[in-house]
Amino acid sequence: MAIYHQHTKLIKRSKAQSSVGAAAYRAGCRLVDERTGKVYDYSKKKDVVHSEIFLTDESPAVYRDRETLWNAVEASHQRKDAQTARDILIALPHEFTLEQCQDAVADFVETYCVAQGMIVDVNIHRDEDNKPHAHLLITKREVTLDGFGKVARAWNTKAQLYTWRQGWESVLNLHLKRAHIEQSVSCKSLADLDIDLAGQNLSMAGFQANGAGRKLDEIERYWYTVARNHQALMARPEIALKFLTHKKATFTKRDIEHVAFRYSENEAQYTALTERLLTCPELVRLGEKDHAMRYSSRELVNTEIDVFDDALALSASSDSRLSDKALAKTLRHFAKKGKRQLNYSLS
Repeated sequence: MAIYHQHTKLIKRSKAQSSVGAAAYRAGCRLVDERTGKVYDYSKKKDVVHSEIFLTDESPAVYRDRETLWNAVEASHQRKDAQTARDILIALPHEFTLEQCQDAVADFVETYCVAQGMIVDVNIHRDEDNKPHAHLLITKREVTLDGFGKVARAWNTKAQLYTWRQGWESVLNLHLKRAHIEQSVSCKSLADLDIDLAGQNLSMAGFQANGAGRKLDEIERYWYTVARNHQALMARPEIALKFLTHKKATFTKRDIEHVAFRYSENEAQYTALTERLLTCPELVRLGEKDHAMRYSSRELVNTEIDVFDDALALSASSDSRLSDKALAKTLRHFAKKGKRQLNYSLS
């Protein structure tokens, strides 16, 4: 299932960080920081599947070389507490091929970064758990053919961060549609979507697998969040249906099991929550497609039936201005989904 995840952070000298070192790690290569003389060698990393530097039209051609680019960045920042670069981490759908990942990331980078004057070092990773993601290492200074100039303050605002978040939502949904994947993502928080769950980026298994070095208070907060979410879903399983139908109109048992796995602490909780979701009165069985039972929520099914009926009523009205072409398109849309022909067992 496609998810929305975008995390932004700064590369800071105050934390002994170097943009040269950050670039070497993300690209899985060996780079030398000329400012400090330190060698960063991550050439043994195996999860880097694509690397590419996106330049603006005004950038020196030599910046296509990663070591040259990031040493120029380091040289342009004089302060010992300088913030030399910005890193954006974005999750990519595991259903995407490498080419589809590249196309989606390139679309976002060219539209929302390069067009504004930023140089972006893109590295796509696909780890052993098949969790593809991209690191976008972005410059913070204006650039001309003569090199880097002053810091672009407008790129360091909340408005810019929100533009990036909305932009990735728009781009990813477009590429999901092009890939014929019936899902969508949103940059809005669960609270903004009126979904009564606490934010939780990993399943319990995923948290434990990445748990080395975590602080005790972070671990305790995470356990508390999982427990709270599990209790909420056991008490009100319709919350899970709202979560699922926000991403796509119909879903499978596997999608339900994925939600149960994400919000359970152990196998017993997973089994209980799966059963609770599958027996929820608000769950509607739509029929089989591609050898898998498809489900939706009663709320969404009723909404789509109401829209369908409204379209028919509007078309029958003498005052209606709905064209035959528009009506036909609406009817084809719902016929394709099969909503009208299926027995929903709504009683």
